[in-house]
Amino acid sequence: MPELRPITQKEAFAFIRDHHRHHNVPVGALWHHACHDEDGRLCGVAIVGRPFARKLDDGLSCEVTRLCTDGTFNACSILYAAARRVALDQLFVARPLLGSADYTTPIENLFLCGSGTHPGTGLNGRSGALAAKAILKAIRT
Repeated sequence: MPELRPITQKEAFAFIRDHHRHHNVPVGALWHHACHDEDGRLCGVAIVGRPFARKLDDGLSCEVTRLCTDGTFNACSILYAAARRVALDQLFVARPLLGSADYTTPIENLFLCGSGTHPGTGLNGRSGALAAKAILKAIRT
């Protein structure tokens, strides 16, 4: 049975260049993961990125921008399921833990912000802007 393993962007893009019939590598990615067969051979990769449609790019949505396999049985299903699990765990209110998906902390007037904190895109200054709004709202109340 194929198993999931981490993969570098360089390795994932090389696999796509070698195996995808009609698309090149996508521009950018939020994350990527790979599927290996019983012999440890790379048999598929999935690249998950921001939505292509601008109106869907709300900082909470993602899409599989490229999925490529060598035809190994169930590799596609395993890669899509893994992308869904990561998205549900990391892109919505469960990041970093249920109940702590905002900028506040149990310590009064201590707020967390940065590209890796939630809610935010993890990509640009939008997280800082959202944190500043939350801090100003908390100070004013």
